[in-house]
Amino acid sequence: MKFARSNGLTTKGLRTQIVLVDEAKRTWPATLHVKRDQIRLTGWRKLMIKNDLKIGDACMFKLVEDGDVPVFSFYNLGKKKTNNHVQVKKESRSTIKIKTMTGSNLGNHPYFILTMKPSYREWGLCLPVEFSKSCRLKAGEMILRNDKGRSWKIQLKKKGEKYYNFGYGFRDFWDANGLEVGDDYKFELVENEEDKPPIYLASEFVRKNGLLNKEEMILKNDDERSWMVDVKHGRKYCYLGQGWKGFCAANGLKEGDLIKLELVSNGDIPVAKFYIQ
Repeated sequence: MKFARSNGLTTKGLRTQIVLVDEAKRTWPATLHVKRDQIRLTGWRKLMIKNDLKIGDACMFKLVEDGDVPVFSFYNLGKKKTNNHVQVKKESRSTIKIKTMTGSNLGNHPYFILTMKPSYREWGLCLPVEFSKSCRLKAGEMILRNDKGRSWKIQLKKKGEKYYNFGYGFRDFWDANGLEVGDDYKFELVENEEDKPPIYLASEFVRKNGLLNKEEMILKNDDERSWMVDVKHGRKYCYLGQGWKGFCAANGLKEGDLIKLELVSNGDIPVAKFYIQ
């Protein structure tokens, strides 16, 4: 921490992009995370592997360029220790925080927080047992949505009797959102379609607008806010699934309300305008 303060690293922001240069003059991007009493370095796993850095080894960082993107020279000292070194320690267990939904406050969605590990990208992220149990999760397709509203379909797989993990599709989500090993991320369950009846679309509306081969639709309200919903297909019916519950909650829809959907764009992802009659 003394090194960080003396070089002005604590004033750059909570998260600062840096460049590490190893002894072979290869460059590696990494991230500095500033907290009250510590500085944490993430994103340098590839450098560690390439330089054969092992648990217990000592390494040294030298600030050689202090700009918008600081540049550090990296030295692997092996087992040799000096007064100014950083020791590589074994990765600690993930920090897990879980919040479950209570009947008196349904606005609070259940969530958990995990510290990312390299294995999560390669083999999938294992969900906390308490979270999976309290939310009554079931194996199948799941939607992961980032804070910008973009969605990714992933497979929720069951491992053994009580474990679930994010399987196929999670690596794409990881890469697209730039998740970093060592960072903490919050996963919040905002919709669970287990007991939510779907809204069926009129057959004529579906055929006329070519929705039989569509899998998603964007719904817009009067304020031009958008929601992505899944278009599901049964033997005789087409209906709106994942995403519809959140749309209803956000727009205050209640049982018995009469609504109108008007298709305003029919591209790869159709766009429909929503009106309350």
